[in-house]
Amino acid sequence: MRVQDILAITLICVGVAAIIPNLLFILSLTQVRDRESAFHRFMKSLSVSDVLGSVTFIVIMNCPPGFFGEIDKDNFEFLRALPYVFRSTPWMFFTGYLLTLSCLTWNQHIAVCKPLSYNDVVTKKKVSATLIYIWLISSLQIILPLLVVIVLSMQSKEMDPMPLLHQVAHVEMHIWMAVFIVSILYNIFVNMLIYYRLERLRKKHGGFNRSRQSHDSANIMKKQHAFVTVFLLLLASIFCRLPFPLANIIGLSIVEPQDYIILQPSLVLLLFGNFLVDPIIYFTRMKDVRKGLAQIFHRCRQRNQSNAVGSGYRLQSYRPTPSQTTYV
Repeated sequence: MRVQDILAITLICVGVAAIIPNLLFILSLTQVRDRESAFHRFMKSLSVSDVLGSVTFIVIMNCPPGFFGEIDKDNFEFLRALPYVFRSTPWMFFTGYLLTLSCLTWNQHIAVCKPLSYNDVVTKKKVSATLIYIWLISSLQIILPLLVVIVLSMQSKEMDPMPLLHQVAHVEMHIWMAVFIVSILYNIFVNMLIYYRLERLRKKHGGFNRSRQSHDSANIMKKQHAFVTVFLLLLASIFCRLPFPLANIIGLSIVEPQDYIILQPSLVLLLFGNFLVDPIIYFTRMKDVRKGLAQIFHRCRQRNQSNAVGSGYRLQSYRPTPSQTTYV
């Protein structure tokens, strides 16, 4: 077995391993009491983007040979060019992740720095509208290549489509790089403001003494816990996704096949690592989610026990007694 095959199998295993805990996190949120809060809804959006990004990346990595092959201008058809549109789906989910993380940081900023106006600013309708806008903006990275493919399918056969399709792929990556840089800078700046505000509140209350904790101190500790959770997600995103723009700066591109083979052992593994680290942060930092997961396992165990008892009861009820046995 070649080294490339071993690396490909390893990446698939890590990618699949990242999908399972994210799905468990989404299921656990259904058992959380305040699952409709802005914090939990943004967290759910992050996990959904991780799942879909991992699935699409695994599919693209294991596409059959020739799936993204060259298309002759004389044989260019809309259906044959759709794989180039599908190749843009990971960038859509990456962009959705970054925008959701920025909105999550904004939510924490309002909760810490403007607590009195939080209920007026962060409402259920506004959070729903924000999530819709996030995924509409992210879907532009699919709409762009789709429009290009539609235009090319309507043009005459004189134009070679492949240079334009490769150019669109580079444009999409540059769009994601711009979103990544702006999002990271924004998150770092806002998190610094949140940290400064929390430090002022901590000094004002004379530290957080668990033995004599007031209602305000408990509320501040809860906000500090949420701030650390979001900051850990930001650090994981920076560490695992920053190599993408850095590789592009030094002249490598994930959208080119020859460079993809070079970058696969490092960049893709880091990316799947981000998908895997995020749910670990969720379950480690969020006690209510751990309780929700424990409730799901407890219910499954009870259901299995009841099914086992019910099956045993049916077997006993159909077992004939000596008086009912007929001898020939």
